[in-house]
This record gives sequence, C-alpha cells and structure tokens, in this order.
Amino acid sequence: MLPTPARTVTPDEFEQRLAPVLTQLRAVLIARHGVDVGVDVHAEVASFAWEHRDMVCDLENPAGYLFRASQSKARRYRRWGRDTALPAERAVGPTEGDPRLDEAMAQLSKDERTVCVLVHGYGYRYEEAGELLGWSTASVRNRLSRAMTKLRRLLNEEDAR
Repeated sequence: MLPTPARTVTPDEFEQRLAPVLTQLRAVLIARHGVDVGVDVHAEVASFAWEHRDMVCDLENPAGYLFRASQSKARRYRRWGRDTALPAERAVGPTEGDPRLDEAMAQLSKDERTVCVLVHGYGYRYEEAGELLGWSTASVRNRLSRAMTKLRRLLNEEDAR
C-alpha cells in the first residue's frame, strides 16, 4: 500500500520534478527491453507516476522507484511472450561517431546495455546507477566492465574484416 502524501502536487510541479526523470527512464527502458516493450512499459509507468504524483514527487529517489515499478510491469510482457530483445535495426537511438555501435549494443545483455546507457549515456556515477537498478556498486562496475569488453571485441572484430 502506498503512503498517504502530506500535500497535493500541482501539474506544473509534477512536470518540473518528474519530466526529466521520465525522459531518462524512457531511454533506459528502451535499452533494457527493446523499443516496443520499452515504450509500452514507459507509458504505464508514466501513467502510474501521474496517478500517484503526490507520493512520487515526495520521494528522495523517484527515478529508482519508477524503474523498480517498471520491472514489475515488464514481467507481463514476458508472460505474454512478447520479445523484449533489442533488434540491431532498432537500437537505442542514433549514436555519435561509429554507426556500428548500435548493432554492437544490441548484442549486449539487458543488464549490460542498461548500465552502459546509464553510465556512459547519461553520466550516472556507479553509485547512482546501482541505486537506480538495485545493484551494489561492485555489480555496476563488473557489468559495465564486461559490457565494455564485449563492445571493444565486437567493434574490433568488424575492423578486422
């Protein structure tokens, strides 16, 4: 059960406090679950945030709370059998520099792709990414290290061709 909020949040306050959080969360969910499922889950989480805006706006870490809520909502898609993989042609978004990076990112696991987007895409510190994902700092560091090793290997293999 959600706690009863002490105040009522206006739509302007909601927009000011949660718009940047929801924008970043959308990219993270797409990186984690693919375009189709990520967009659907984001819409459900944004709706939930609006319905419970009084409580969500008062949270110390609304991004972490909404990310964890999104994981519950994403389970439904796995039960329905919808593919949550990220196809190479529908990668996270246009990347600057090497266009092969999109295809290489699509070959990472969900966890690896998510931590890459958070740390290198959005500049989160390891501690912040760990708090959002519910992982220890060491887990973030290890998954990011594995992801970067895979990306280097994948991009170097294509250079050799």
